[in-house]
Amino acid sequence: MKPTLLELDIGLLEERTGLDFSKYEAEKVVCLRQLENTNCIEAMPKDTLDTLLRNVRLNGKPEEKPYQDADIKVFRIDPAGLYLGQTFVQEEKLLSFMSDFPRVLSNFCSAGISKLYPFIACGEFQEKPAISFYIPPIAESYNGNYVILDGIHRSYLTKQAGTTMTYVVIEKKNNGLPFTPAKWDDIKLVKDKPEIEKRYFNLKKELFRRLDHVGIDG
Repeated sequence: MKPTLLELDIGLLEERTGLDFSKYEAEKVVCLRQLENTNCIEAMPKDTLDTLLRNVRLNGKPEEKPYQDADIKVFRIDPAGLYLGQTFVQEEKLLSFMSDFPRVLSNFCSAGISKLYPFIACGEFQEKPAISFYIPPIAESYNGNYVILDGIHRSYLTKQAGTTMTYVVIEKKNNGLPFTPAKWDDIKLVKDKPEIEKRYFNLKKELFRRLDHVGIDG
């Protein structure tokens, strides 16, 4: 059995967001890579995307919602021009994305990982009904630039292919990043994850965005 990357009770998610997922008759929200027997994929309503993100919390300040008043958009960007805070890209995770996404989407028409828009997938987890959210990489505005907050491996694959990628772009007031922004030239391709303190440039754990709080696999 694969290790659990994300497992959130639907009832708890509805309590945290005020959204209603009853039509899916699912018990859990899980990581897309763990979803089995995928039987439906549907576009995520913009209101659902906005509500999920507006209820994301900060790791060290759970009472704060960094995206609560943000302007949230979805459009394509060339990842080569973005900043990022993670110090590495892991080979194993790149291979995982290249194998897991085709498996989950094998029975559906898809334009490829770089062009996917937010969607909700239905299937099973541990032989019980479950859903998964696919959220494109997230980029935040910061000092006139865009910084990747989530989705560095997908962004790396797209950058290497020399094309654009769909991003969830968040325009907001500057309330700090959990790291110091850097360019792609500063990133290393590695086999093993470095220690947590070395995974980001000038790590600030308390400012991490808790995407998992709302069922997003960050």
